[in-house]
Parts: sequence; structure tokens; C-alpha cells
Amino acid sequence: HVILSAAGARFVGVDMKVRSIELLEQRVAASAPQLSATHPGLVSGWVCLIQEYDGPCEAVVSLHACGGASDAALELAARRGVPFVVSPCCVGKLQRKPRLCWLHEALEASHPGVGAAAGVEGAFAILASCADASSAADAQIWARSGRAKLLVEQDRVAAACEAGGHCELLELGATDGA
Repeated sequence: HVILSAAGARFVGVDMKVRSIELLEQRVAASAPQLSATHPGLVSGWVCLIQEYDGPCEAVVSLHACGGASDAALELAARRGVPFVVSPCCVGKLQRKPRLCWLHEALEASHPGVGAAAGVEGAFAILASCADASSAADAQIWARSGRAKLLVEQDRVAAACEAGGHCELLELGATDGA
């Protein structure tokens, strides 16, 4: 279930997959036919990369945007100067250099072999890949994965804060299914 407050706002789903936008439109039509009738265009979809979206934007909400798509959502919010909520996933797909100077220097210093072969971007990709191993059964691997994810997300939030505005990194706790 979703609760929408129209209050003059429009909701735009952006995805590079046509099928995702088709599903969005079908689900809105099926779950809220009266809303679709009384507020046409309240929810719409754009098939494009987040970086390419140039339509209206009053806030950015990004859920399960894989890899660099979360970064693109943060960059969109920064460019437009709008509030955002981003819940990233699949950080193991990140292919970029870290934005934090201290993290950049630490990766360069602690992985001289990796740094020489693939650069700091390669070392950051390894860190991001480790962060994606959060379902590991081994407690030590799970703890290391959690620390790696924290570093990757701290890097993201620092970049978002540099663009202006108030930013916080929050951890959402597990639910008990209630």
C-alpha cells in the first residue's frame, strides 16, 4: 500500500527500463483508478537514465537504485537544489574513485599493488564489492562487509553535503515483519 498526498505535487518515476515504467503505470491505474481519474498525470513515468532526466523535480526519492544510479539520484537533487531521500543498493557495482580525500589517500596507500594495476578506482571497486557481501554467514566477513558499506555510504553522503544542504547518513534497522 502507498499513501499519496496530491497537494499540487506530481510524481515521476524514472527508469532506464521500459518494463519498469509500464509496471509503474499499470500499478497506479489498478490500485487507484479514482485517483487516476480525478488527478490525471499525478503519477507518470520517464524512460531514461537518471542523469538524462530534465523534467520537473521538487524532491528526489530513490529506492533500490543499483550502483551508480544512487549517485546519479544524489547528483540530480544537488543540481536542482531539492531535498532527497536515497536508499541505495548493489554498491558492489560502483565503478568510480572515492570522493573523500582521506579515503582516496587511504586506498592508495594501503593497496599499492592494486593502485598500480588498476588505480584508486580499482581499489574503491574492491571496497564496494566487499560492501555487497552483507549476507555472508560468517560473522567476521559480515562485520567487515558492514564496515566497507559504511565507508562507501560515508563517501556518498560527503559528496552530497559538498553540493550544499543538510545531509545525514541514517541506518534503517531490520523490522520484525509487523
